[in-house]
Amino acid sequence: MGRLYVVIVICLVCAGCASPRINLDAESRAQRHMFLADTLERAGEFPEALLEYGLVTELYPKTSHYPPAVRKIAFLYANPGTTVASDSVALFWLNTYRQLSIPATERQMVDLLQVLVTQLRTVRTELFQETSIVDSLAFVARRQGGDLTTKARRIQELEQQLQQATNELTKLKEVDVHISRSREKK
Repeated sequence: MGRLYVVIVICLVCAGCASPRINLDAESRAQRHMFLADTLERAGEFPEALLEYGLVTELYPKTSHYPPAVRKIAFLYANPGTTVASDSVALFWLNTYRQLSIPATERQMVDLLQVLVTQLRTVRTELFQETSIVDSLAFVARRQGGDLTTKARRIQELEQQLQQATNELTKLKEVDVHISRSREKK
């Protein structure tokens, strides 16, 4: 029984010592992912940077690197200049970041960014609709242009036929006049 007691005490002491070590290990691993993500972001490798920031949010949510990783993800998705820009995903991550305990000034900045992303999303939707309308009108205009070209050719054909008929009528008139004069002379 005494031995069992000693083993339990040793296990508890080891567990107590290991707990801070595990936490420090998670912090250092999260820090390595953040460093790699920042490097990738600066290099313009946005999908890879998002993957690294995402690993921090998935694997190390209890570390001090979680809030900056969430903020970085939100800002990358909100930035229209990146290849990964997505308004809906940005709004999700901005909302996630806003729910963390952040300073009031930063919360105001996030609120403003959420409003801007929502407005940008609305403008993009309107632009898409307007572009669709313009494309439809351009199609109709091309089709009507083709119809007009066909009708213009038909008008030219009819004008040629009219000209031929006019010429034939003029010839017939001349023949008639010539016949009338011939009869008068007889």
